[in-house]
Amino acid sequence: AYDFEQDRGGADAHAVLVTFSVGLPLRARSRALRAAADRRVDGQTAARALAATDVERDTRRAYQAYGRARAALLGFDTDVRDHLHDNLALVRDAFVAGKLTFPEFSIMRRSFIDNQLAYVDAVAEAAQAWTDLQRAVGEVAP
Repeated sequence: AYDFEQDRGGADAHAVLVTFSVGLPLRARSRALRAAADRRVDGQTAARALAATDVERDTRRAYQAYGRARAALLGFDTDVRDHLHDNLALVRDAFVAGKLTFPEFSIMRRSFIDNQLAYVDAVAEAAQAWTDLQRAVGEVAP
């Protein structure tokens, strides 16, 4: 745009005013930044959904493992363990009375020990499963 103006105050002065404009790609840059931010938000949303799915799956698995461990432990209820002790006492008495040989006594005693070890393993597994379940639901720090 051009403009011409003459000073009427007596002096001969001329002034020319020239303007020009340059289009800056601010909008295009803004769109690109916005698109990049949208992609980051979409990535974070997907990561959050994946983490939520992982937490749900881990919690479900921990709960199922705890249920199995608890069922195994309940298989060794107090009555069963008491009967095992009673049987060991009977076997010991039979050995002392001479009705069993030492190898037979050793085999039966080994069976009792195996059952006791299985009980201890079931207790340890139930305790570990409980801890894993608590960790999965956020009650215990990893």
